[in-house]
Amino acid sequence: MRYAHGTVESITAFLATIVAGLSLTLPIDFRWGADSGPLQLNSLADSQPRAIAAGAIVAVIVSTFAATALNELVAWCTALFGGVVLFVNHVLGQSAGPESSLTTLNFIDALAGGVLLGGLGAAVLHRRISAFGWTVGAIGSIVIAEALPTPFRTGAADHHVRANWVPGNSPPTWMIGLVLALIAISAYLNRHQPPANRLSVELPMAPIVTGVILITSRLFIAGWIARHAHSVLSIAIGAVITVLVAGVAALLLPGRDGLFVLLAAALTASGNAMVPADIPQWSVPILILLCAVAVVVGVRCSSLPLALTAAAALALGAVLLTHVHNTVTDAIAEVAVVLVAGYCLGTSPPRHSASRVLAIVILLVPSLILALRARLAFGVCDPSGIGRTIVCDFDERSSAAPGWTAFAMIVGYSIFVYVISRRPLVPDAVPATPRSAPSA
Repeated sequence: MRYAHGTVESITAFLATIVAGLSLTLPIDFRWGADSGPLQLNSLADSQPRAIAAGAIVAVIVSTFAATALNELVAWCTALFGGVVLFVNHVLGQSAGPESSLTTLNFIDALAGGVLLGGLGAAVLHRRISAFGWTVGAIGSIVIAEALPTPFRTGAADHHVRANWVPGNSPPTWMIGLVLALIAISAYLNRHQPPANRLSVELPMAPIVTGVILITSRLFIAGWIARHAHSVLSIAIGAVITVLVAGVAALLLPGRDGLFVLLAAALTASGNAMVPADIPQWSVPILILLCAVAVVVGVRCSSLPLALTAAAALALGAVLLTHVHNTVTDAIAEVAVVLVAGYCLGTSPPRHSASRVLAIVILLVPSLILALRARLAFGVCDPSGIGRTIVCDFDERSSAAPGWTAFAMIVGYSIFVYVISRRPLVPDAVPATPRSAPSA
């Protein structure tokens, strides 16, 4: 029975985290979206980074509150609530029309995804096999998002937008319904779980304050660097501030939990420096399997220097692949990113679920490197396009600056990793999440 219980939880954690990740990272989309006006589509695109940040902050807050509850059933019910809101939002969205606000539906989608991700994190991260499924699902959602077709082409005229529209509706409603059923089953299986001791009498505010500062600063710097991407001084200032904020935030977390957050930050920098390949959808299961293997290797053979070296190697790989574009190198680069991501997220897992949730949402929030790469990709613009559209050359491999910036940031993160790793391992006075027996 215990084996069956763990298997159900692991499958639930894997699929539910994929749904939550897709809800956070992808703009909501329905079949009637092709009939929406350019203003609505542009508003959706402009608000997407803020929606991701809002959902990420909600995920950290929810995981912190749910982790301090006396029973893990609270966390399961919280995740179930997020899934229900997500399901209702998609059902209502499908029956809506072009006059509906895509931006509002998208914000609800991101917030519900944050509740689902945070509640699920507090519910499953106390067990190794469930935490494994949750971590692989988080990376899997990013891989799936890259493999899905883009709903419309940037810079195209209005009639070209509609002609090239590919309705996505990701995550699909049937998948959300399946996840709802699995969460309900898992909540039922955990209905008799013994009460868990609290970390302390008061709510631990460090993860919440750290998460808000870290996420909002990353969003602000990404928006700022998008307007000053051609200034070396601006890039340097943005990179230094990003590293300092992440380092100080990691220092505020209890124990050595900050190591995992710094690894996620280094992974985000190097991963965003790599230009994503056009992944065929049939390769998604293979990439997720490779990620799972890498997570296991990271857990079994944890090495902070190796993880940071691998992330730095990815950043240098982005530099070497500047102006290089072919199917073979793209495939190798994609496999390398997945393997490094799995190993980094399998290394030095934190003791508290809120810290792990914070590290994962860092992978989803827009970063300085992503904004820099996107901004530098625009070349010469021709104002004599179709209608009133300004057509610009677009080449994401036109500059090595994102790769070099990511490498420099990883060096900065390494300094903070060294400082935190020197902290003594002091056990908590009261276990964070003991589940094996009721408190005395």
